[in-house]
Amino acid sequence: MAIAFVQSARSQTNASTTVTTYGSATTAGNLLVAFGYTNAATASLTITGWTKAVDTSYSGIAQSLAIFYKIADGTETTVTLNGNTICRQHISEWSGCSNPAVTDGSNSNAVNTVTSINTNSITTTVANTLLLCAGGISTSGAGTRSWDSSFSTMLDDASAPRLLSGYRIVSSTGTYSTTGTLHTSTTNSGAVILAITAASAPTTVNSGFFGLM
Repeated sequence: MAIAFVQSARSQTNASTTVTTYGSATTAGNLLVAFGYTNAATASLTITGWTKAVDTSYSGIAQSLAIFYKIADGTETTVTLNGNTICRQHISEWSGCSNPAVTDGSNSNAVNTVTSINTNSITTTVANTLLLCAGGISTSGAGTRSWDSSFSTMLDDASAPRLLSGYRIVSSTGTYSTTGTLHTSTTNSGAVILAITAASAPTTVNSGFFGLM
């Protein structure tokens, strides 16, 4: 079964939680993915009943970024993200990639001022893979954010802090990464990348993150 995008939604809250509502009912057996951002120096992001696949866990930086997932039971209508005093969340639903298992991998780096966010590379071992990426951006500015290397933008928040999410569906194994263009100089930013295989393939997930300060 081919991987296919179903729907997405987002929420922005200057509070310790944010609730995102699906536009239509989820389908049992589909993959649900949530991207989360909060202004905390540790990975305080949680979603009850979801698995956190990768996070940034920044040390000394007042923000955290993570990707969560679960398999839909068809009753989900909202997703509640818990964080610090500011929360941003993007959620999505995908068909064709059920029952993933997770193997975490991570990396990090720091710079003072940046105009782009790189995710670091991951190497997939199974074809027919959904690549997911997200960037946490501490400032706002003019211009449209975007991802390179054939990754499509899913959602981009309008106000700071901004969460930028994206994806790419690939049909062969390889080494993949992407860079998000900010169009403005910013600090305290980072990115994560995650690979989830299709349901018909052996279940494996590779993940990594790249943090920028």
